[in-house]
Formats: sequence, structure tokens, C-alpha cells
Amino acid sequence: MSEKTYFLVLLFCLLGASLSADPVRPSELKTFHLDNWCYSRNQPELLSFFARGLRDGFSNGFHTLPISTFDDAARAALFMTDGRFLVAGRNSNGSFDDVVVARYWLDGSLDTSFDTDGIVVATFAAGDAYAHAIALQGSKILITGRRWGFSDYDFGVSRFNSDGSPDTSFNGTGHQQIDLGGNDFSRAIGVDGNNRIVVSGFSDAGGNWNYALVRLLSDGSPDTAFSGDGQAVVGTAGDDFGLGQVIEAGNTVTITGSYPNGNDNFVVLRFGTNGAFLGGAQNDIGGSDDIGWAIAQDASQRFLVAGQAITGTDKDFALARWTSNFTFQGSLTTAITTADDVARAIAITESDEYLLVGSSKGATWDFAAARYANTGALIGSFGAGGTVTHAIGAGEDLARGLAYSNNKMILVGRSNNGTDLDMAVARLNSSGSLAASGDGDQNFSVDGINTADFSADTDQGQAIARQTDGKYVVAGWRENGNTASRNFALARYLTSGALDTTFGTAGLQNTDFNGDDDEAFALSIDSQGRIVLAGFRENGTASTRNFALARYRTNGTLDTAFGTAGLVNVDFAGDDDEAYAVKHDQTQKIVAAGFRENGTASSRDFAMIRLTTTGALDTAFGTGGRVVTDFAGDDDEVFAIAINSNNKILVAGFRENGGGNSRDWILARYSTGGTLETSVLTDVSGGSQDEAYALALDTFGRVYVAGLANNNAAAVRYLSTIAIDTSFGTSGISTVNTGSNEDAFAVLIQANGKVVLGGNAGNDILIARLTPSGALDTTWAGDGSLVTNPGGTDVITGMVLESDGRFTGAGYSSNNFFIERFWP
Repeated sequence: MSEKTYFLVLLFCLLGASLSADPVRPSELKTFHLDNWCYSRNQPELLSFFARGLRDGFSNGFHTLPISTFDDAARAALFMTDGRFLVAGRNSNGSFDDVVVARYWLDGSLDTSFDTDGIVVATFAAGDAYAHAIALQGSKILITGRRWGFSDYDFGVSRFNSDGSPDTSFNGTGHQQIDLGGNDFSRAIGVDGNNRIVVSGFSDAGGNWNYALVRLLSDGSPDTAFSGDGQAVVGTAGDDFGLGQVIEAGNTVTITGSYPNGNDNFVVLRFGTNGAFLGGAQNDIGGSDDIGWAIAQDASQRFLVAGQAITGTDKDFALARWTSNFTFQGSLTTAITTADDVARAIAITESDEYLLVGSSKGATWDFAAARYANTGALIGSFGAGGTVTHAIGAGEDLARGLAYSNNKMILVGRSNNGTDLDMAVARLNSSGSLAASGDGDQNFSVDGINTADFSADTDQGQAIARQTDGKYVVAGWRENGNTASRNFALARYLTSGALDTTFGTAGLQNTDFNGDDDEAFALSIDSQGRIVLAGFRENGTASTRNFALARYRTNGTLDTAFGTAGLVNVDFAGDDDEAYAVKHDQTQKIVAAGFRENGTASSRDFAMIRLTTTGALDTAFGTGGRVVTDFAGDDDEVFAIAINSNNKILVAGFRENGGGNSRDWILARYSTGGTLETSVLTDVSGGSQDEAYALALDTFGRVYVAGLANNNAAAVRYLSTIAIDTSFGTSGISTVNTGSNEDAFAVLIQANGKVVLGGNAGNDILIARLTPSGALDTTWAGDGSLVTNPGGTDVITGMVLESDGRFTGAGYSSNNFFIERFWP
């Protein structure tokens, strides 16, 4: 290694107490000029790349992951844009520590599309390797930490592809090691606006510990525009530790850590885009041993630093704030227990609140969190007066990292199982309680539940859809006591669960076709955001019912360009006709399905219509826009519809056998022109009353049908050929029995292949989750099913999936529209 010349920035007098309010102006500035020696040039970096076993999700709001039989610990976490989250840390193989990266679904289950089981372990030849921080660079995953380089520790940086494999476009191997001249520990990583990678920490290259930064180009090579060699080290005559960083809008970097001033103080230091030191401030928070572990920048560009301070005889959570020009705005400390409390991570919420995460020592160390208003006041609704603690294991539990997004909180660290340390991951609700899978999402209308009352009479929600902006639309019917009739009813909710007052009248809309009963059972949203409801309208004079559809503009008013003044009425044969399902096909035409009554045979048949975008019957479909299918002479009814990738129509319902003695599920597929191509009959319960109410398609084209099987909720999976998939459940069938009469009226498929059913158990709401193989998922809600009673008679009739894995159900509760969002 070539000789290095060390230039030390002497900040001892520059960051004195007088600088607590004014930016630093150094009288003498020196920088290191180091060579570009990298670990990968001296030895093969990567020896092995392998994964470990799968573990359960958040059955209790947390879980531990024993990656090895030795010590494992998590240091950092972050959310991806699709709601999955990443955790980085280390595990011991008995001789050395290795880098670990794991990817999870929001329910706490490992994402098996990452490597093969959700966990990647990177082992390096020289010895110990740790991950202390994690960041995203587009779809790539960056981690940093200290890595042994034969004689001392160096900065280590690795980049992984989205599937968990090393990204060989980064330094040829996916890994880079940077020696700053002594022991070098990196603690933070980020990507600036020019896609350059910034890593910070501390180094003892000058004899004492000094603040250290490295900037790499996207290919992993040192950025020589940064201090000439990609490295900047500054320090005082004492020990200086860089522990956290933020990259500002102009690509300047501000770090935090500790500053030696007799006792350690909080510090903030800014570095320019060329690596030059631009100033900062240091402040005494508690009188002794103040360490800023993490830093964040709010929408006003103020710096928030979280850490620890000794205010009496023990350590407390500490939080300080500076303006963008380092004017000190004050600090606070919080004693969560009567012993030590240390904050290690910080997030700023969408409402400009401050969330601190770390550990508190009671009988032993536990995970801890505190939440503050931007005034510094603790938020009383979070835990007990603004703070919470959670014991993960029987021994010492230390939280080191936080992933935060839209009020979703993931805490990561380590937990002592009595023998060794395990990686620990916990999820909190907005109230600070542990969020077990199956809990109502408390970020949604406080308790996860919202109801809407159209009138003093009965209102029933029957279907739900999610707009592209995240708002929820729920359709059904309302009872009009004044005329003893029912009307189409429609409500729209914000993502918070509150009614959207910009829609209809205070978030509600109802439509009367002709003064008699009108009921909506299904809805679909087209590519322009227009909302179509389908059901029936009653003809008072003839005492019959017809297919009825209504289309609404995005503001909730009827779309007069559709049908007649926004309404469409279709009669099949003069008897009762009712639509229970509706979908837009790939050309935005509208397909509605249900039954038509055959008066001459006193039975019901499958019935479908297709409408053009203007609401006219599409004469290219069936006969004059109508399709009728009689399967066996008895009653046949459609309750669910889907359009596959080939624009073919799938419908599910029941077929009656022998004058009503029993009913079987039936799944049928029609061509785009309305010709029946194939159908399959399934006797789900073995001769009893079985009815299919919902269907969904997965990315493989498989069809999931849900409904009733002799008083139990059930799901059946079919292959894309419409043949039953016998690898699912028992010979293709999975049932849910909670001890009450169960129905499944909704089904959805999560991105991890798990199947969620919604319906009722007796008079209560039923949610159940199945594994991809059709077994009850015991990692969710304890045993795979959840029964709740928000009101009186409660039913979920429809569900939609969120991008992050949460799901929202709608239906009715105590004669009102009802909507509830669940953790996955």
C-alpha cells in the first residue's frame, strides 16, 4: 500500500460552545488524500452466497428469526415502494460474522422471491462483515457496514439485485471495500441526486476517531470529484464519531454523531458536493455523554437528531433540532423507564410528528418508541402518554433500526432467546401497540372501521372497488322509509377511512329508478374513473325485476352520456332478471351477469349482457347483447365475474340439482362473443347446498372461487383450463369452520400467493387466510381465521387489496354501510 499523507481538520476550537447558534467557519481546512486501494483488488471478496430457513409472520406483532444457531442481529430496515420491507444485519457462523439481508411482506412473512426463501447471507474470506445501514438505488439494494481487511476494519459496501443476487455491475462482484488507513466503521448510506453513493461513519486513521465520508460512483468506483479520491475525514484532537447522515436537496451531506467537548455533545456537520467541510454546530443536551445516533430532515429543511443523553444518573431518549443553517432550536429528553433509555432511529411522519425508536432498560432491555408533536410534546394517544415498550424475548431486546411509511412502523434489532441472539422484527400500530397479522389497521379511521348511514332505515354495502388515487368506493342499497322502497346507494371513502365529502352529498349518493325497489350488488370502475353499479330495478306495475345499471362521474353525479340520463334497464323475457356481478372488459365494454327467470319452466338460468361504453346493448355479444345458459333445467345463478388476459369471461355461481335437493358450484368460461366454451361442476360439500359467490384470478391464470359449502366457508382453485387444481387444499378444496355457520362472499390473492376470504360467521365478520397450498395460514391471526363483531349483524361482501399487502373489506354492520382495513 502506498504511503498516505494525512491532513486533519482541527475542529476543536471551531465547534466550541459559541457555535451552538452560528455556522462553523473553519480558520484552517485540511483534507485527507488517500490512495484508492480496495479490498477486492487484493483477494476474492465473495466466498459464499446462500439463504436460510423461512420463519413465521407477525402472529403476535413481532417475530424472531434465528438465522443460525449463533448470534444474529438486525441493524437497519426500510420500506420498499410496494410495501414490502428490507432488513439488514449480521449473523454468526460460529467463527465469523456475516452480512444478512432479508425481505419481508408486511405481514412479517419472508418474501421467497428474494433469493429462494427471503434471506441472503454474504460471507467474506477475511473475517467479520457487518451490515449497519441499508438504502435503495432504484431497484437495487445497498448495504454498508464494517468489514475485516486482514489487519483492521474497512468500510464495506455491497449492492444486490432485486432478487437478492449480487449486482456484478457494482465493482465487478457486487461488493466494495474501502480502507481509509486504520480501523474504519461505516454507519450510514444513501444515494444523492446524481445517483452517487454516499457512505459515512468514523475512522481512526489519524490516531483518534474522526468523522469519515466516502462517495462512490454508481459502478462502485471512488468518485474523485469528492476530495480528490472519494474520501473525506475530519476530526478534532479527541474522538469524533459519525453515526447518521442525510443527503440534502443540493447533494450536500449532513452527518450527526458525537463531538468531544469534555463530555460528548450532539453534533451536526455539513459537507459540500466536493467533500469540503462547510460548517456545523455542536450542542450539550444532557450535561454528559450525549450521542446523536440518527438524523432526519423535515419538510422545512430542519435537522432532527435522535440519540441519548445523561440527565441524572442514567441515559434518556434525547431529541434536538436545528434550522438548515445550524441555528439551534432546542432539545428535550424523555425518561421512558427509571433506568437507561437510548434512541437509535428517527422518522418524521406525514403530519410532521417525530417518531423515535430504541431500547429501554427495565428488568431487562426492551424495544421502546416515543412519538412527539413538532412542538416537542409527547403524543398521548401513542402508548402510555407518548411512549411504549415491548418485550420481544425473555432476555435482552435491543431495537437498532426503524422502517416507517404512511404510519406503518417496523422496528428491528436483536432479541436474546436465553441461549443466543436472534434477529428481531416488530410492527407497531399507530397507537404504539404491537400489530399482529389480522388486526384491524388502526391507521384507518382510528380502529380500522368506518360506517356510513344513508338513512334511519336499513343500508347494505354489497361491493367495493379501489380507485387509482387510493380512495374506496362502496356500492349497495339504502332503504327509503318514506316510500317503503330501496334505492341504489354509493359511498366514497378517503384512504384515512373518512367519507369523501367532495363526492355526491357529503360522500354519499343514492339513485331511484322509478319509485320501487332498486338494489345494487356490484360495481366496476372504468379507465376514466367512471363508476358503474349493477343490480336490479323493480317494475311496480308488472311486479317483475330487470337488470339495472347506473354510471356515475368521478364526483358522484349520474353520467348522462350513459343510457338514459345515466341509467340502463334490460329485460330478458318479462319475468324477474337480476344482476349480481359486473366488470369492464379490456375494451371498456361492460359485462353484467346474474340470472333470468324462465317463466315457462319456473326456473332460473345464467344470464349476461354486454353494453357499449354509451350503455347500449352490444349486438356483437350473444343474441342482441344478451346471453342465457340453462345448465340442467333447474335454477342456475351467477354471482361473480372476471375477465381473463384473453378478454374471455369467467362466471361462477351455482347449479341446482333435482328440484332443489342440492346445489353445486359451477364455473363457466365464455368467449368474447358470448359463446359458452367450457364449464365445470364442483360438489364442494358432498351433496348439500353449495353456492359460489366470488372469484379471482392469479398471475398464473388460475381461478379461485369462494362461497358456501354446507354451512362452511370454502375456496376451490382451478387451473387456467378450468380443471380443478388438486394440489390445493384437499383435492382442490379448502374449507373454513369456526364453529358458526360461515359464508365467503369475497376472495383476493395477495402477491405472496396467499388467499384471503371475507364473509361472515353467524352474525359476525369472518376473515380467513390460506397458504398458497390451501391450508389455513396459522401465521395470521393465530389460527388463520379472524371473527369480529363491530356492531350487530355484520357481513363482509367485498374486498380489495392494497399495494402494500393490506386489504380492505366492505359490507354492512348494524344496518349501515361498513368498511374495515386489515393488516395482511
